[in-house]
Amino acid sequence: MNSGDWWGSVFKTTGIPFFVTLALAFLAGYLMHRYFPGVTRIAELIAHL
Repeated sequence: MNSGDWWGSVFKTTGIPFFVTLALAFLAGYLMHRYFPGVTRIAELIAHL
């Protein structure tokens, strides 16, 4: 952390996991909206299943 380039290493290390998680969240949201459009909460989704 003493060097000026520690920000770059933080983003390089966490960038890929962040974008994978973001993509999965968007996909899950899209699928839930597509197949269960009236559901507004995860608990309602579970009740439908």
